[in-house]
Amino acid sequence: MFLSCFFIIGGLNLNAYAEDTDLVLKLHEKASELINSGDILTASSLYKEILEIEPDNAFTQQMINEIGQALETKANAMINLECESYQDCPPRDAIKYLERVLDVEPDNKEVLVKRNMLLTNVRLLEEANSPKSDYVINVQNIIRNSQGVLVSVSGSIYTAILPTTVLDSLLDEIVEKQDTILYIDGGERYFDEIVFAEKNTAYVDGEEYVRWYVKQKHTQNEVEFMANVAMFATLDDPVIEQRQIEVIVKVIDSSFSAITMENGDQSTIIFEILKKN
Repeated sequence: MFLSCFFIIGGLNLNAYAEDTDLVLKLHEKASELINSGDILTASSLYKEILEIEPDNAFTQQMINEIGQALETKANAMINLECESYQDCPPRDAIKYLERVLDVEPDNKEVLVKRNMLLTNVRLLEEANSPKSDYVINVQNIIRNSQGVLVSVSGSIYTAILPTTVLDSLLDEIVEKQDTILYIDGGERYFDEIVFAEKNTAYVDGEEYVRWYVKQKHTQNEVEFMANVAMFATLDDPVIEQRQIEVIVKVIDSSFSAITMENGDQSTIIFEILKKN
């Protein structure tokens, strides 16, 4: 009777169950190899994948907890070190480790505050479009006067980014809401109109990238030089929120050849951001 009931209930999904079991075994083997080689960050991703397949897997949950503690310890040792380059930036790695902990422990306020402190102190990395970077960023600035006549089209001459999940989440939010970008210039806050935003997959030299495309419009209300555009993200921070203060970090900084903007001029800014999968 038990076997009969089992096949009646589960027979239709038996192949899928076997495939899941086989996949879990392979993921466990790969995660174990990564831990032995010292790559606990990638191993944590695999254990998270296992937990999505088997939510009640106690061993996997234990491994995730232990890896989380190890990642936090590694992050603490890197916090006060200096960035030398995109590839050699211990504070950036520390942020990555802390974000992985938050991925599985989103309510860990201590780690969240520590991550936010690092985000507000680490400098943006200038090698966004170098072969070493996971990101490729193109920024264009198209300016028309108040009558709609084209004044200039320019591409960025310098771009720096904060390559973290905060940047990715901000871009996802822009695409989802089709709403506004927090844009700060000279200490003022603008909420520019989003003309269009999308997220898709792109391929560059055979490599797969996640691609965000954002077209933003800004109307000038006074005469001034324009040589820079930036994206900022607002961070969740339980400590700061109690004081009714916002934590804001710059995630993209892009510079152009300076141009004088007249009152009524309209700037269309196009961000195209690609990230290696």
